[in-house]
Amino acid sequence: MVAQIRFKGHVNNNQSENFEMVNKILSDQQVAQVRALLELGQSVRSVQDKFKQDGIQISIAQIYRIRHGQSRRENPTPSTNRPGPCRILQERQINKLLDMVNTPNPPTQSVMAKKFKVSQPLISRELIRNGQKRLKKTKCHQLNEATIEKRRTRSWPLYRRLSGDQWKKFVTVDEAMFHVDENGIQCDYQYIHKDADRSELAAYEKKNFPKSIMAFVGLSAKGPSKVFFVEPGAKISSDYYINKVLKPFFRDVRKRLYPDNDFIFHQDSAPAHAAKKTQEYLRDQNIHFITPDEWLPNSPDAAPCDFFLWGYIKTKLKHVNVRSESELKNAVRRVVRSIPQEMINKALKSWPRRLREIYKFKGHHIERRKSKKASIHQ
Repeated sequence: MVAQIRFKGHVNNNQSENFEMVNKILSDQQVAQVRALLELGQSVRSVQDKFKQDGIQISIAQIYRIRHGQSRRENPTPSTNRPGPCRILQERQINKLLDMVNTPNPPTQSVMAKKFKVSQPLISRELIRNGQKRLKKTKCHQLNEATIEKRRTRSWPLYRRLSGDQWKKFVTVDEAMFHVDENGIQCDYQYIHKDADRSELAAYEKKNFPKSIMAFVGLSAKGPSKVFFVEPGAKISSDYYINKVLKPFFRDVRKRLYPDNDFIFHQDSAPAHAAKKTQEYLRDQNIHFITPDEWLPNSPDAAPCDFFLWGYIKTKLKHVNVRSESELKNAVRRVVRSIPQEMINKALKSWPRRLREIYKFKGHHIERRKSKKASIHQ
């Protein structure tokens, strides 16, 4: 009879003539020899060296399996029953582990490690070995049934309006918050002499309400608009939005991008955007626009500024150290001006495809299951 334990080590070339072949099955006699050496109190490494001297390559993992297999099948003496966390998981434990991770909200690996009394790296290795990979969830708005139905019914008409090359006529806008890095002059660590007391350390002062700015930008097939900033502390009512944001924005668009006024304006359904006064202003200015009743609510996965622009800008700003509002404004302006037009066109061209995907998935979010055609690779 032969024990079903295989090697997974590599053969030393200098001793290849004396070594057994990798993956050779151990005999019962060899398994018993491993157990005997472990009962004598020898370490796992010394057992491996002993077999290596006899021309047999055995891995430490195999020795651990033999040791724990013995402790499960037999009743070892107290001297061999060493305390400490288990270094392998049994089949039933692995099945339970997979049941734990195959849920939308699995526990952390550290919690699972404590539950099975093993190390966190072991949990990570077992999950990888069983074909599991950990991915960060995509953040999206929570949708109710009414919102899902609106997304489903409105996505197809919008797709028809944007399909082909019609997306080139659209100017899409949005606003986002950017924060000043006021902790840029601080460091997490401080050097003191080894004989000094910890009380000499300076405190890391975290600010709960960092300075921030709100930027308003538009994207089009003819380039980005200028960046407009909302005044700090301003209440964004429809009057403020019209006079301080839309009027200077359209002056810029008509002067640089669409002098013939041949464009379609898109904005989301924020209260100031959807206000009747705002819509009346757009009609008075003879501006074609997507009405709030035509746009999909709670749909950052269908708005180019949300799924492309803001992520691009914030990624670029990670490499820029700004410590004042004026520096942050200038940095945002530089990033927007430097966006390659090919990248903007790629984002706008994916816009109708995303709407088609939303319709295909009946109004549900598409970020976690969108096709490659609907994604933007930055």
